[in-house]
Amino acid sequence: MLRTVADNPAITVTDAARLLAQQPSNVSTTVRRLVQRGLVERIPDARDGRSIRLQLTGKAVEYKKLIDAFWVDAVRRQLSEMSDEEAALVAEAAPLFRRFASMV
Repeated sequence: MLRTVADNPAITVTDAARLLAQQPSNVSTTVRRLVQRGLVERIPDARDGRSIRLQLTGKAVEYKKLIDAFWVDAVRRQLSEMSDEEAALVAEAAPLFRRFASMV
């Protein structure tokens, strides 16, 4: 959910549910928990006061940076330990990985 909000600034719960292929009620529950933890803010839409937009808090942005840095480092370590043949297989599979990543 945090990545969805980060990748789609000012997204609504309904739009997030659609992107995540989840029920809006489930996404709303998750958002409520993230708000309680200080990771997501619910901001009224300036053009439509009935609509609520989601955005990451500064705390969530910092957490996301740490998580992203961890993953980059972990992937870099794995790639450095691969043989040339293994690295070639990963490069060949990259389009498939992009497809998987676009599902989230």
